[in-house]
Amino acid sequence: MAQISLDPNGLPQPFGKGTYTILNAKITKDGSRVFYTTNSRDELPETGPYAPSGYPYDSYYLLTRDLKTNSVEMVTTMSTHSPPRRVPVQPSGFAVSSDGRFLAFEQFEGLDPRFPDVYSGIYKLDRLTGSIKMVSVDSSGVPFDGLGTVLSDALSITPDGRFIVFNVIDASTGSAFYDADIYIYDSLQDTVELVTRGRLGTDSNRVISADGNVLIFENENLLPGDPVNQSQLYRLDRRTNTIININKSGNDNPIGHTLTDNGRFIVYRASVGGLGVNTAPQAHRLMVYDAQQNRTVQANFSESGNRIDLFRQLVFGLQEPFYDISEDGQWLVFVGHASERYSEGRTVYLKNLFTGELKRIASPDQVNVSNPPRNSQGNTLFRALSPTISGDGSKIIYTNFIANPAPDERSYFLYLYDNLAKSQAILNFVAPEEGPRIEAHSGQPTLTSDGELIAFRSLSNLDDSLPPIFTSFMRTFLFKVTDGSLIETSVGKDGERIESPNRFPSAFEFFSSESVIAGDGGAVYITTDLALHGGDLDYRNFVYDLVSGVTSFLYEFGAAIDVSEDGRFLVFRQLGGYRIRDLQSQTDLAVGKFEGRPRVSKDGNRVLFSKTVPNAKGENWHQLHLYEVSTDSTFQLTNGATSSGFTSTYDESADTNRFEISSDGRWGAFSSSASDLLPFDTNSLDDLFVVDLNTFQLTRIQGSEQPNGASYEPSMSSTGRYIAFTSYATNLVANDTNGVSDVFVLDRSTGEFRIVSSGVDGAQADGNSGEPFISDDGRYIAFSSEASNLTVEGSRRGIRQVYRVANPFVVEP
Repeated sequence: MAQISLDPNGLPQPFGKGTYTILNAKITKDGSRVFYTTNSRDELPETGPYAPSGYPYDSYYLLTRDLKTNSVEMVTTMSTHSPPRRVPVQPSGFAVSSDGRFLAFEQFEGLDPRFPDVYSGIYKLDRLTGSIKMVSVDSSGVPFDGLGTVLSDALSITPDGRFIVFNVIDASTGSAFYDADIYIYDSLQDTVELVTRGRLGTDSNRVISADGNVLIFENENLLPGDPVNQSQLYRLDRRTNTIININKSGNDNPIGHTLTDNGRFIVYRASVGGLGVNTAPQAHRLMVYDAQQNRTVQANFSESGNRIDLFRQLVFGLQEPFYDISEDGQWLVFVGHASERYSEGRTVYLKNLFTGELKRIASPDQVNVSNPPRNSQGNTLFRALSPTISGDGSKIIYTNFIANPAPDERSYFLYLYDNLAKSQAILNFVAPEEGPRIEAHSGQPTLTSDGELIAFRSLSNLDDSLPPIFTSFMRTFLFKVTDGSLIETSVGKDGERIESPNRFPSAFEFFSSESVIAGDGGAVYITTDLALHGGDLDYRNFVYDLVSGVTSFLYEFGAAIDVSEDGRFLVFRQLGGYRIRDLQSQTDLAVGKFEGRPRVSKDGNRVLFSKTVPNAKGENWHQLHLYEVSTDSTFQLTNGATSSGFTSTYDESADTNRFEISSDGRWGAFSSSASDLLPFDTNSLDDLFVVDLNTFQLTRIQGSEQPNGASYEPSMSSTGRYIAFTSYATNLVANDTNGVSDVFVLDRSTGEFRIVSSGVDGAQADGNSGEPFISDDGRYIAFSSEASNLTVEGSRRGIRQVYRVANPFVVEP
């Protein structure tokens, strides 16, 4: 076995220079812990594995830091996959109880054993006992799915963890902003109650009081006298069932809000009108409402009466708090600009509402004013500076995006401000000579027909002939086995990387590269996702010519999916749908005839793809289809009760949802969780199937008994004799006891299985392996792995690296 993803010195790069990102930092109200999501496990000890094979490379992990001991741990739970395994909590939004014991979060993965096939929901996790439960269910205990879309916007949990508030949008009523219902889960009674209609709001923090009796939310036209069709902020007292509109001017258009646990104070932004010292219209005003005194004041003023402009950028979907308030209403922390005017940077302010004193707690050297990171539209990045305050106002947590000692290097830092000692410290400290580091994952290998050229993608700076970049961008590489050379293919004619290094990813802009190599080794086709334009990803195709060594622009709005063995036929997605391009005649074939990440045979005549159709029960699921170009015919190959993809919630952009066609066009392979494709399929797992594309006969891949773990990611040799795949099954070969996913190869002529992702001297891998790709001649298999013991050199456990191994069934001449 050989590790491919090595630097010029022949060493693995588990971590690399990059943008270390911290999102959504929150301090517990008792001031004991801070929770935050980040894109690197550099702060953690070398343990794991944390993620099952197939997790995206740009994963964000939820970490918690004990502020007394400064120790860090990852928040994990058990998945419902078979066999069950520990996975990281990777929330798009989360809320935490006062002492950090209970978490409410949204995650797109089956975590509740009661609903193993439901892959999206709001969960409650007890960190002390490890118990987890999906709470986004209706009054009958059925998860919101189908027409119901669960939102993590302003997801809230009470200090004792009893009540959880969440939003559900009913897609059947339209897409209007307020076509949503607000539910409260009571863990003591184990009930879910529909409270009212409205939105909990983006950019919000807490929306329910500690006793569960006070709720704040957004809606419009609820009360007599409300401005017509204008957003309003309402306070609901559930004890008396009374609702009041807290907008004093009536047209404040509130944006984002937070409520103290005692239900007394509400902080929100207003975008029009005016209150307080300056009553002129203002872009964003920070308002504090006191329910006890029924009084609202504007708080973003300095002691001299000058207005501090608020940070204007909204963060839809990220639930980033931009302000917080202590329980007694004395201390208000908020994000503003580095001076009293909008144009001069941004910082964190702390205001004493009792005395009017305003203090800037983010020091000047923390604010990147001269060269702030920007997205493609020129807007300053906004995923930072999320301040939260402990209940007594003594501790404040916030983040900041700053320039670091290394040139052009930028990352986030987590700060703790002590309001009693008037001092602060960086919590995620790293040595200046090292700087922040990101996980340098490598993966998605593809091979030429003879296995001598390997194309893959990586977050690492593996080519030292190019300057390192300091952003979390995927690059594509080509490794030549014959001379051991490594070439970065994501570089244009001018020597600049094709991802334009001056770009920085915003919340809605992520760059990623993936590549497929022609079987004859003539070219590598690279896809980039550069930006969002009108809501659609701007996919671009580039081609790397192995003869000239030059990467050139190929197509706009195109995403290369597969290429035939001889490099003649390219399957790609472009505006108007999927198509096959004959690169020899530069003509398009079968435009819009297929979908679902299609795979093409060597002659370009047969295409295997997935398509949504009603199954035998009338339910819409992705089913496997075959399109034949020569006859312009489409054949449906499966009609199971669930998807023919990796999961029942098939995502065509996910690498793990892979099916395969042999180069000769005779065989197809795919994974399915359906139990009715063949008789006696009773394991309730994702199984691998082979289909004869001439006779349409199905066969399940198994040994003497049904696999006891999920199998997926098939890759076939040209004739279909050898199949490499990923599996958690432990009964395909003897003594498979490592409890992680392994890469197997099957010789279909004998029915024998072998594990190829074994460690040194045949030791079982100590981390997950996956993404196998077998060469057309069947001699070599490339795959990625998080294991640390596959080669003598070793690698850091949990960081994915690329390997190539010989097929044990093929005897070299």
